[in-house]
Amino acid sequence: MGVKIEVNFPNMDKGTELDVGGILVKNGGNVELTDEQEAFFVSKYRKTPKEWAGEGEYVKVSGTGKFSPKQVEDMFPEASTTPEMAEPAEPEDEGDKG
Repeated sequence: MGVKIEVNFPNMDKGTELDVGGILVKNGGNVELTDEQEAFFVSKYRKTPKEWAGEGEYVKVSGTGKFSPKQVEDMFPEASTTPEMAEPAEPEDEGDKG
């Protein structure tokens, strides 16, 4: 079985079409991704669909994908590193000018 995305938003009508990371899924339903859809998803987000969705209450991702988190990390090593934040500059004291 491939990767399956299921959505169920209780405050929305069943059958409402939703964009879930670029994949069209009807509320209350699910979609099994093709290899091409999974590859698109991984190339766009630099994460597997499971990593991207996390443990959400309304969007659930199940199944085994073509790409493991390790394979995605190897394909896109820059996505696994976070650039260091620069220290903010100290504000100038306007009263010292003069």
